[in-house]
Amino acid sequence: MIEEKENIEEILKKHNVIGQNDTIENFFLLPYDEIFKKLQTFFISLRNYFKPIPEKQSDRLFFYVLYLITFSDFFYAFQKSIDNYEIKTNAKRIINDINNLIIKELSPYILSFFNWDFNRRIWKKYNNGYKTEYIKSTILEIDNEIKGNSEAALKKYIELFFEFILENLDKILKDFHEIQHESLIAKKNDAYKFRNDLSEILENNKLNEFIDSALENQFLDLYKPIANSFIEGIIKSNGRFDYLLYSFIDAQSQYKNLLENQLKITENIDDLPIADLKNALSKKEIKYFINKLNTYFASVPNVLIKNTNEAFYHIFIHIILKLLGCDIQSEVQTNVGRIDAVLKTNNYIYVIEFKISSAQKAMKQIEDRKYSQQFEMQNKEILLLGISFDNNTMTIDENYELKQIENNKKR
Repeated sequence: MIEEKENIEEILKKHNVIGQNDTIENFFLLPYDEIFKKLQTFFISLRNYFKPIPEKQSDRLFFYVLYLITFSDFFYAFQKSIDNYEIKTNAKRIINDINNLIIKELSPYILSFFNWDFNRRIWKKYNNGYKTEYIKSTILEIDNEIKGNSEAALKKYIELFFEFILENLDKILKDFHEIQHESLIAKKNDAYKFRNDLSEILENNKLNEFIDSALENQFLDLYKPIANSFIEGIIKSNGRFDYLLYSFIDAQSQYKNLLENQLKITENIDDLPIADLKNALSKKEIKYFINKLNTYFASVPNVLIKNTNEAFYHIFIHIILKLLGCDIQSEVQTNVGRIDAVLKTNNYIYVIEFKISSAQKAMKQIEDRKYSQQFEMQNKEILLLGISFDNNTMTIDENYELKQIENNKKR
């Protein structure tokens, strides 16, 4: 604790949160508003440092989340070790503020994890009953989990997470080596040993050795009260790592909302203008395509999309197009980052970037990172498409950016 305290104090001094001769104890004796303002400024600067930049991986912000977790964990231990009521009270309030930040930043990553799991399923036809039944059963399963009624959720999600790690380990390692910031160090050999260990666990079904009914019950004892308070619209972070479960439940809830609306579309899929959507893509009629997608967004009750972010919009579009039978892939890996989506028609390859800010920024990222390069030897013309979302109307902005690249192979 002493060494960790010295490290945290050093970081806070380095960023002028506390004075060079000051201590954390003195800092937490300040009025709460002053403490909050200083830490808020520090966290904003930290987030800006980890923002994606050209030629770097797109999920650098995950390291910002790790820093928030480090501070939350330290302040939790710190307030437990202090007897002074004022210091303890201010520290608890700051912990809650940091934990809310963690939930906000971490939920989109977990939501993307759910989408990864959904995206592994490939349907050759858009109008078969299996999709409807799969979505219904998934909604029911998630609903039971959120209510704390599932007795095998821990094993299910750990197994899924291990599979996700194995599939993405090379990219994750690259991210760690890309960023050199204070104490973030990855040991490559240890990481690859970890991958081998994970493979053995999954291939030999060894999870049963670690996760038995007793452990599942212990998990439910932690999960249920947090899930209940979340359902009631309350976030109470009494435990040290409650925010991790809140983030997970928040993402579960968003994913359930997405699937509920996809179910409406899937059940009425024969009445949808699928041919029109596909023809619009084939003819580069992007305005019509966006307007039609916006009719789906407009059908979603406002209460279901109150926590909108880029990941939510992205996944909503992905699932719609996937269920309609479009050839779309999300989070496509390149040597300089990840393309939000690649959508293929008979004639075109759409390279798509989504942004909350503006379509121009989305297009700039596509061009700066040369996302189209890996498709230039395919016998199709490449269309770069920058799309932005309007959080006020909760729809796709009609002001998109579209640029066409004639393929090397077609020249």
